Amino acid sequence: MADFDYDKDIKAILEKIKNRVITPQDGHRLVQELKRQRERSIKVTPPLSHDKNHEKQVGDIAVIGMSGRFPDADHVDEFWHNLSGGKDAVTEVPLERWDNDAYYHEDARQLDKTNSRYGGFLRDIDKFDPLFFNISGMEAEVMDPQQRLFLEESWRALEDAGYAHDGISRCSCGVYVGTAPRDYLTHITDKGALLGAQAFWGNTGSLLASRISYYLNLKGPAIAVDTACSSSLVAVHLACQGLISGEVDMAIAGGVWICTTPHYYILTSNAGMLSKEGRCRTFDNDANGIVNGEGVGAIVLKPMEKALKDGDHIYGIIKSSGINQDGKTNGITAPSSLSQTELELEVYRKGNIHPETITYVEAHGTGTKLGDPIEVEALSNAFRRYTDKEQFCALGSVKTNIGHASLAAGIASVIKVLLCLQHKQIPPSLHYKRTNENIDLDHSPFYVNTELREWKSEKGPLRSAISSFGLGGTNAHLVMEEFQETRQWKGGMKPFYIATFSAKTEEGLKKRIRDFIKWSKKNPGKYPIGDICYTLNSCRQHSHIRKAFIIREQKELEHLLEDYIRGKQLTSMERKADEEMIWKNIIDFIEELKYKEISKDRHKEILIQIATYYEKNGKMQWDKFYGHGHYRKISLPTYPFARECYWVKDKKPTPKAKTIHSIHPLIHENVSNLKEQVFKTVLEGHETFEKECFIAQRPFIPFAYMVEMAFYTGEISLDNKVKRMEDMKCANPIIPLGQEQLVKTRLYPYKQGCYMETLFVQEEKERVYAQGKIKEDYPTQPILRDTVDMNGIYNKCTLIMEGNDYYSYLYDNYTYNYGESLKSIQKIHYNATKTEAIAELVIPVDVQNNKHPYVLHPSLLEGIFQTCLMGGENEKNGLYCFGGFGTLEVLKPLEDSCFVHTVLAAPQEKEEDSLYYDIHLMNAEGLVVLKINYLHIRRLEYLKDSKVNNGMSEVS
Repeated sequence: MADFDYDKDIKAILEKIKNRVITPQDGHRLVQELKRQRERSIKVTPPLSHDKNHEKQVGDIAVIGMSGRFPDADHVDEFWHNLSGGKDAVTEVPLERWDNDAYYHEDARQLDKTNSRYGGFLRDIDKFDPLFFNISGMEAEVMDPQQRLFLEESWRALEDAGYAHDGISRCSCGVYVGTAPRDYLTHITDKGALLGAQAFWGNTGSLLASRISYYLNLKGPAIAVDTACSSSLVAVHLACQGLISGEVDMAIAGGVWICTTPHYYILTSNAGMLSKEGRCRTFDNDANGIVNGEGVGAIVLKPMEKALKDGDHIYGIIKSSGINQDGKTNGITAPSSLSQTELELEVYRKGNIHPETITYVEAHGTGTKLGDPIEVEALSNAFRRYTDKEQFCALGSVKTNIGHASLAAGIASVIKVLLCLQHKQIPPSLHYKRTNENIDLDHSPFYVNTELREWKSEKGPLRSAISSFGLGGTNAHLVMEEFQETRQWKGGMKPFYIATFSAKTEEGLKKRIRDFIKWSKKNPGKYPIGDICYTLNSCRQHSHIRKAFIIREQKELEHLLEDYIRGKQLTSMERKADEEMIWKNIIDFIEELKYKEISKDRHKEILIQIATYYEKNGKMQWDKFYGHGHYRKISLPTYPFARECYWVKDKKPTPKAKTIHSIHPLIHENVSNLKEQVFKTVLEGHETFEKECFIAQRPFIPFAYMVEMAFYTGEISLDNKVKRMEDMKCANPIIPLGQEQLVKTRLYPYKQGCYMETLFVQEEKERVYAQGKIKEDYPTQPILRDTVDMNGIYNKCTLIMEGNDYYSYLYDNYTYNYGESLKSIQKIHYNATKTEAIAELVIPVDVQNNKHPYVLHPSLLEGIFQTCLMGGENEKNGLYCFGGFGTLEVLKPLEDSCFVHTVLAAPQEKEEDSLYYDIHLMNAEGLVVLKINYLHIRRLEYLKDSKVNNGMSEVS
């Protein structure tokens, strides 16, 4: 065991004074603190034991659930994928947050600007599912997104733990969250919105902690913690103390931090805190400041003894934790190495934890030239009290991956360590090349881990320490240990099992089932089927849309769920029993199952009765069905929230100078002259399609808009109705996000019509997006009357999918996301080979009520293209876009409701990655109103390269 090296530390302080790292006054203060520490040093620190049998276990706290969202990671599985892959999720400020150029200046002395363009940002902070939590849309719009996101992540963490259901009502469950009111209220006022009562409590920190308590009727304390950067780790410690003291039986702990305006960036820039390059170089000699980040996370905690007894899934064990304060240092924001050392020693003493058993430290690691050495110095001093061993403990910091998430930084570190314990791996700490010149790692217990490595321990379970230090001097430290399962389960093998799924909507149920299928394929045979069904049935909230399946093993459940998603009728679950009789005898059925001598047929018959009861009634006494201690909870996919946009829009009037009096929703001006016929459209970066239409998370212009623009401008130019268009070709529909674009529609005379080109103008360079030939209508042309045998088509297309489910299918298989204005498919019927389909199309009611002078309504035209995507699955799923068509002919005016029939046709020439369709659009009587020959869709392989032509390619 090494003694306290007083002389060495004095020399280190003198060296810093010599090198002008600190002032002589600061050095004198550090020497005085060092003397005081020496006086009380090792005398108050009792010896620690390596023997696990002597370790204190009364205060052990089990982590039984977790959930989180971090930059480029919508859940913890994605988070681990990024961490283990060494991904830096820091990007330039997204355009949907604020205009980077308007607030950036490289000179940090510009007090109204920020000298950093970078940060780690969460996706879709404007999205929320208010109806799930019984919150009105009006209230949701003025709620700080921190409240909304923490509410969702708290629910997901509880559900992951198996406790998000009515049975938790009145539970003594505390909520402890690192949070502070943020800048969404500023965003609201900047937009000119009225500040009603909902805006008051929607932006109050204390209400953030109370939201989940209110929703689930939890009776433990709900506490919002603000100790700056250490807030969420302090919240975890307070939750542990509440559990140890018996004040609460269970706890949710976590933190949240989001920036909706550039104000925090400006403040941290003014304080000289930011890295200009946007790289967090923790422990590196080139460390030059923090990188701002975001995050939200929650964990569920229980006393270890109770978690073992209740059969909880245990991610890890908190062995000991503590907090303290720096007191008076050389500045209110300056960290104290001595205070950090004192805290670490106290945490190890309380938990009887020998530092040699700690083989990984998740450091606070902000990536600053002075902060990192102070942290390593404190850790080294604490470890040296008990060991001379060198470079046995890895160092890392999650801030190198996601930036400094401020009040959520601690919970990001905790979740990272839990994932490390789960996978028994330590991910790399990024941007480390050469050790900070003020850190002596070679003679310390530590080394910086720069690669994904297997995590092993020679002295018992894996252990990690986690540190977090607040800007105002409040420090937090805890030690986490892996859980080694020793429990035995009494469930045994059953001939049949029941698995239940539910949601608040049909679409939600389908999404929940799809999520489970994905999970099941990734975890084949990892858990007993009894544990899976127990968790699905007994540990989930059951909503009014319900489905039950009788199965024998996991693979069979997968197949049944896949059949259900496809709309296949499930014969194994026929309900022929008297429902009233089932309700009266449900308890008797449950009791009968406990007898081992019943036959397999009788066992299945009883489960079918129970499934019938469940689907009709929903209130099932699963505790009596399963008893106690027979099965364990496992981590399964959580509820798929229906997340829609709830965000305060700009309520201020638009300046008249920018008002565009458009002649059509898609055509703003006629700028024709004697030389050419030209129409102009200016896309300002906030058009409807840019908000609603995404493929591979990038905005695109729907093909229907281009066709409508061609028809409308054609009618103006020809001064006649347009009935036919030929040889239409379209390029990549992707548009640069948020940038102002000039679009020109240019027309030239061509035989009995005109030739049309749609061009994008970028930096005065024109790129052709679409081109085709337009032909006008002649009264002498005969009126065609063409009908389609719709019943015959339905007889061939026997598979059915509801509209909402089909749009989920388009997103899951092709990454297409459509807004409500372009969701016209109500129901789609298709054949087994997916080469033929018929879909019912209806213009959405809100769009119908907003009468625009459309020639061919985009909602109907885009529904045609969407129907054709059904056949893309035969071509090994990919990213598809509209490529054009041979001819499009309008026979009758389009109605608000119609039917589209698509048939996969043989191409005129052999082309790879292309599909061709013949199309008929009919009214309710089967009369054809529009025909398209050889509608072309093609694969977009090059979308994988985000740098191709700024997202656009020219028609060849």
